[in-house]
Amino acid sequence: MFLFPMLLCVLTLISFIPRTNSLTETTVAAHQKMVPFKGTMFTSYVQSGELPYQTAHLTGSGVTTHLGRTTVVADVSIDFSVDPIMVQGEATYTAANGDTFTTTYTGSFVENPDGTITGDVDHVITGGTGRFGMITGAFSAKVVNDPATLTGRQTFEGQISY
Repeated sequence: MFLFPMLLCVLTLISFIPRTNSLTETTVAAHQKMVPFKGTMFTSYVQSGELPYQTAHLTGSGVTTHLGRTTVVADVSIDFSVDPIMVQGEATYTAANGDTFTTTYTGSFVENPDGTITGDVDHVITGGTGRFGMITGAFSAKVVNDPATLTGRQTFEGQISY
């Protein structure tokens, strides 16, 4: 019988203990603020496989907000059997100091009369390292690829939080 009132007293006291840590709240709040993310990357790629399904390995460099000088490495699955051409894959963006973030993406491309291939690609950030350890966000890229030279340009913008 004595145990029940004691338990009730302990539970009552526990209810008055603060349940948050102000440092944790500040850190989480800082990571919840979305900021603009923009950049331009110049890329080169190598395609392999038989049509209508191919893969490509892409590398590139450029400048982005929040990363500065940036490199990208991506693996792409390409489906030429549909119109527009569909792509999907994963990419890793690396800042000048070595911190990274990764994305998954999907997009569509069309072939142009001048031989270039242009498209829109939507990236969703899936994780990161270093200062990007808690990164979230998404961005869209406008892409122009030249199959004759196996080079391309990506211009993107979106919102990130880290």
